[in-house]
Amino acid sequence: MCGIVGYIGDRPVVDTLVAGLKKLEYRGYDSSGIAVTNEHGSVSTVKEAGKLVNLIAQLPNLPTTCKSGIGHTRWATHGRPDRGNAHPHTAEGITLVHNGIIENFDDLKNVLLEEGFEFNSETDSEVVAKLLSSYLRSGVEPDVAIKMALDKLDGAYALGVIFHSRPENLYVAKKGSPLAIGKGNGEIFFGSDISSFGEFCQSAYFLKDNEWARLSVEGISLFKSSGEAAPLDLKEISWEPGIVDKGEFPHFMLKEIHEQPDVIRRAIQGYTSDNSLDLKKLGIERLEVSKLEQIHIVACGTAYIAGLVCRSFIERTLQIPVNVEIASEFRYREPFLLGDRKTLVIVISQSGETADTLASLKYAAGHECQTLSICNVPFSSIVRHSQSSILMTAGPEIGVASTKAFIGQILCLYLWSLAAGKEKGFTSIVEIDEALAELKQLPNQVAKVLETKSDIEKIAAKYNGYKSFLFVGRGSSYPIAIEGALKLKEISYIHAEAYAAGELKHGPIALVDKDMPVLAIAPNDRYQEKTVSNILEIRARNGIIIGLGDSENKHLASVCDDLMSGPSSSNEVFQALLSTIPLQLFSYYVACQRGEDVDQPRNLAKSVTVE
Repeated sequence: MCGIVGYIGDRPVVDTLVAGLKKLEYRGYDSSGIAVTNEHGSVSTVKEAGKLVNLIAQLPNLPTTCKSGIGHTRWATHGRPDRGNAHPHTAEGITLVHNGIIENFDDLKNVLLEEGFEFNSETDSEVVAKLLSSYLRSGVEPDVAIKMALDKLDGAYALGVIFHSRPENLYVAKKGSPLAIGKGNGEIFFGSDISSFGEFCQSAYFLKDNEWARLSVEGISLFKSSGEAAPLDLKEISWEPGIVDKGEFPHFMLKEIHEQPDVIRRAIQGYTSDNSLDLKKLGIERLEVSKLEQIHIVACGTAYIAGLVCRSFIERTLQIPVNVEIASEFRYREPFLLGDRKTLVIVISQSGETADTLASLKYAAGHECQTLSICNVPFSSIVRHSQSSILMTAGPEIGVASTKAFIGQILCLYLWSLAAGKEKGFTSIVEIDEALAELKQLPNQVAKVLETKSDIEKIAAKYNGYKSFLFVGRGSSYPIAIEGALKLKEISYIHAEAYAAGELKHGPIALVDKDMPVLAIAPNDRYQEKTVSNILEIRARNGIIIGLGDSENKHLASVCDDLMSGPSSSNEVFQALLSTIPLQLFSYYVACQRGEDVDQPRNLAKSVTVE
């Protein structure tokens, strides 16, 4: 989950590395560091605990003239998030950065201890530095040392290495963790994803597992793990960095919540053509939809919840069973998958780099499944490994707690389902026209919800001191309850759980008392009467009810202590989207009122690239 960068060329090296790290800080912000080298092989390193802004104060300690460098932003896996465990790590003749987990680091460390090496950190990454140094001590050249070290490593790694004796080169290696090399005019970059350098390069190479490369201003020398030269298939890239400032908003999260009407408008423009669905952009043309007899949606976190929202709609539209799976469990439970391309596995990942989701994708492809990915980042690992893919229209999402990407994922699933239903002959043109007509009303409906934010802020102020919440809903509101609970605990650190409203009486209602607010999602749908009955059961036990529904529904308002207004839609998927916005705002204001960092909450990272 860490982010690594490297640069060799004539640009100001420190500034270039910092700019790259800023774009990768979503991968982790427990600590950061930079190492730079001059033409004489002298390496200077600075590192600091905490966010990248803490490192900035150390930068004047680096030389102003340098030829190359590497950088790292960390999400802690081995060892505490302090300066001692921050990267880059050094050993005699070696400085390196690492993203991944070395599973056999303990065994390697014991061997190195016997050789007399001393360790200054608790990390698995320092073991790699010492291992390379051990091979250099034996008299081998850097190319041989890299090959020998990689043969010993078990686990996942993306490595950026400076050999002090080769200041004109940087070395990189990959297995399991993503790593890309960018080629500019007389300069070379590398990074955990191309967002760190894409705007400066005309082409890029995405390393495959068990490959390593030697980089210089003259170019890229690529090798297999055996040391044999590998073909370098550079891909032309066109990268638009996007606007990543907060504008008038105090936080990226609030800005991204307000961008959601535009996300919907861009989805309409991007996935439709001449008032009909664009089958190519929705990934239909690269799939054999007629063969499908089973669908698995596989994802993590908020992306998993997006799958839950759309499951029932997809089942009814395509008339085949749909399972929604947590990626970290999917392949390990060895699911029953129909062969002969009768199963479609849809994977969802905002970053396109989520390790468990990528592993599930590869597992599905290895079991004769068709695969479709929904991602927000072009050229990402998941996109490149998918049979077919849909690129979301959300734009860069900076806040760690997902908001607009969640809306984008749901829209992609919904529109893909309509297109697949048309392909299978189950969805008529009239039905698609009606759905698109209603979709076009959605941006204005979301904008109206955003106009109620001051009311939601007042409700948040009333409840921000409580220690636990329950969220409940029925139908498509149940997954939204899960998402609401997740958002609240992600950014406010308040314990929150979600249940199907009808399940309360099967155990969770035992938790209900005057100190446990219950947020009940009760839009004007076919479940509302049942949900109100569940609300009354909570009230009978002195529970506190925060409702979310139609503010003009007097009966609903009468059974709630407070009511957040949410418009109604006859389309269950659109209703879920409309109910999401107030919950995002509620969580945001609760966290702000408690003084928390909503954009970079503790212990989290935007892209989870370790299992």
